[in-house]
Amino acid sequence: MADTYDSLLGVNRTTNQTSTANTSTQKKELDQESFLKLLTMQLSYQDPFKPVDNAQMLSQMTSMSTSQGISSLSTQMESLNSLMTSSQALQASALVGQNVLIPSNTGYLEKGENISGVIATGDGASNIKVTVKDESGQVIQEFALEGDKKGNVAFEWDGKGKDGNLVKSGKYSIEAHGTV
Repeated sequence: MADTYDSLLGVNRTTNQTSTANTSTQKKELDQESFLKLLTMQLSYQDPFKPVDNAQMLSQMTSMSTSQGISSLSTQMESLNSLMTSSQALQASALVGQNVLIPSNTGYLEKGENISGVIATGDGASNIKVTVKDESGQVIQEFALEGDKKGNVAFEWDGKGKDGNLVKSGKYSIEAHGTV
């Protein structure tokens, strides 16, 4: 219990500060409703001989409106970001188990495996010759894709050298040449 003196009424009164503090929760932000209440109180207590400047009042109202607009925009951007993230996850899940083509002319060969890929011929090519080279640039194997080919042409190298034996594991480059 604490005795306080009310300067407006000029009377003493006793208040229970602990119960008041526990029951009321204070806002941490000034919302538009609170701002308008504050502005109304300011107008009602102003000196009639020195009224508030219209420009100052408009400035205060504009800043509150701008603040609220930015807050709303921020909330909408967070919502859009969340939507984009879930959309990307959904698109990525659709690719699980699919083969993907990347623009490269190198591949890694595991012992006993093969290297496959696609040759982009565009409008077409004929008599395509595929050359496989090791990391030092030495030709390991050459094979032909006979006939006219158009678009994406699939190929597969079985991992065998010119002598018919399996080559060692490692990085190999693939080159393709044909007649347009």
